[in-house]
Amino acid sequence: MKIERVVVLSILGSIAVLAVAMFISSQLSAQAQPPKRGGAKITKSVIIGEASPGKTSFELPVYGKAEAYNRIELYAEVTGVLQSTNPAFLEGNRFTQGQTLLRIEDSEAKAALMSQRSNYINTLTQVLPDLKLDYADIFQEWQAYLANIEVDKATPAPPTVENAQAKIFLTSRGVFAAYHNLKSTEERLSKYHVRAPFNGVVTQSSIRPGTLVRAGQPLGVFIDPTSFEVEVSISLRYLDFLNEGNEVTLTSPDIEGEWKGSIIRINKGVDATSQTVKAYIGVKANNLREGMYLNGTLQGVELDDVSKVSRRFIIDNNHIWTVNPTDSTLVKKEIEIIEYTDQDALIRGLDQGDWFVNQVAPGAFQGMKVNVTQPEA
Repeated sequence: MKIERVVVLSILGSIAVLAVAMFISSQLSAQAQPPKRGGAKITKSVIIGEASPGKTSFELPVYGKAEAYNRIELYAEVTGVLQSTNPAFLEGNRFTQGQTLLRIEDSEAKAALMSQRSNYINTLTQVLPDLKLDYADIFQEWQAYLANIEVDKATPAPPTVENAQAKIFLTSRGVFAAYHNLKSTEERLSKYHVRAPFNGVVTQSSIRPGTLVRAGQPLGVFIDPTSFEVEVSISLRYLDFLNEGNEVTLTSPDIEGEWKGSIIRINKGVDATSQTVKAYIGVKANNLREGMYLNGTLQGVELDDVSKVSRRFIIDNNHIWTVNPTDSTLVKKEIEIIEYTDQDALIRGLDQGDWFVNQVAPGAFQGMKVNVTQPEA
């Protein structure tokens, strides 16, 4: 009897425990169920804007470094000791076009040129008697040519010879070969004296007077400090709006001032990594410096079918809250971001007359009922 009673009590206890467990589970489940949002209930008021997409002028921001448009890196083409000049070839010194930049000691080269020119004169002197006998028609012209040659001045070009036999004769006597060798030596002598190709300033000097200069040695950098170009990268999506002559306004983050420039050329190649093209902005200014970083705004870029909204209203990178006018509920609409400006975003995806939430809307959710407020005029 006792055993049967124990069994009955055990069964009843198990049933009681199971019932309590089921009751507790149902209570917890009821507490975890979130309260349903009443779709018909107005939860907040929002200010709306009415979309009117159209053509929008856009100032495209650009950024780049100023480089002198006229810039030459000087290298020695001959060997010799650098001579003093006035002014010296030092950083910051200015030179006018044609003024001596560098002078390398050339006495040995001059002596070699004098000797070669004398040999040329001697060659001509030896052929003149034969010209007088065999080619009398060109003798007077060549005699006058010989008389005009001076040992310390550049050698003039020899007369043109139309007579084929006379040309063969002069060639066989080495006249033309001697002349061209002489001109080569004259050209080499000119490399000892480097003149400024334009008005400019020295920005880098690698040598000092009295030092030995060797052929191929870098000497310095000479630039025109009034004409610059700025290399900028432009996204491919703006390529259709990019034209030579587009005006650009440039500013510096470090110094005051504003400079006007224009696009002077556009690279036809595309950077495969960034999918951009290089454009070059030309600008003339006396107060710019090579190496300065400049910010710019490219004017004249027009975008079609674009709406402008505050960038603060963009959610999840490419969505915006709109309002369904039939039931005043919020709709999360996907849009395309064309470009950001300092305060706004230029977007596509809104149709004419669409209502969009023209304010920050914390706590907003899809289907939320709102009270629409038109913005104050």
